[in-house]
Amino acid sequence: MIAQVEQRWLIYIDELPIMLFNIMRSDPVTGVQRVRRFLDWFRNDVRGLPGAQSVRWLVSGSIGLDTLVQQHGMADTINSLSHQGLPAFKDEVAVGMLMALAGRYQMAFHEDDARSMVDAIKWSQPYYLQTAFHHLRSLMVANPGIGAGTLIDAAIETMVQPGSDNDFHHWITRLEQQLDRASAGHAIALLNFAANDPLGVRPEALLNIIEERLPSVLPEDARRIFINLRDILERDAYWWPDEKSGNKRYRFRLEPLRRWWMRRNTL
Repeated sequence: MIAQVEQRWLIYIDELPIMLFNIMRSDPVTGVQRVRRFLDWFRNDVRGLPGAQSVRWLVSGSIGLDTLVQQHGMADTINSLSHQGLPAFKDEVAVGMLMALAGRYQMAFHEDDARSMVDAIKWSQPYYLQTAFHHLRSLMVANPGIGAGTLIDAAIETMVQPGSDNDFHHWITRLEQQLDRASAGHAIALLNFAANDPLGVRPEALLNIIEERLPSVLPEDARRIFINLRDILERDAYWWPDEKSGNKRYRFRLEPLRRWWMRRNTL
């Protein structure tokens, strides 16, 4: 079919990393080899097909393909791919989106309110902006006469409560999908600790978490384990290194996720 195309095509594959992780998980004997053969085929054979220059491939996923190949020693299989992240909206774009939503629903919602909501969410991915706005709108309907700005924090809190928090559970599930059981446990422990402070945690304190969990491991091995998990959590948008104060601190990118993570570990 590719050889017969007469125009340019874009082929989109969503959640490819999850499929590959499932192959490895369901086939512990030869799963890694099967995944490597697939990625080698995708890199070499597909590109060599007649007409391949007329086809572009777009691969996406909620789990990083780079994490999969690096964890299993096959990073070379994707060196021909161009990795593209999906950054959050810039503040002005995020404010514009919220103002457009407010205009659609004819709400008493001002630009200062929009900026306050952007500041409260921290990481302006459009899905979470729209979710927070939905809860704010519901609160304004239920509390007529109370200004939007006063209800923003309550809207964020509503997002993370049981019954409204379904969008956050996959953040744990995907760690359990892409990491072995021990590594997933270490990553969750690091996030449990970091969630307690909205300003983030120093890397030395996070390294200490790993050392406490692995008392029999050599210091250099504990450091290597921490650095590997640190990079995975940064690459997959759980946290980011904030150096504005002059001291690096790893803090959650998405404030509602931090609040949800903290709530799930609170009695």
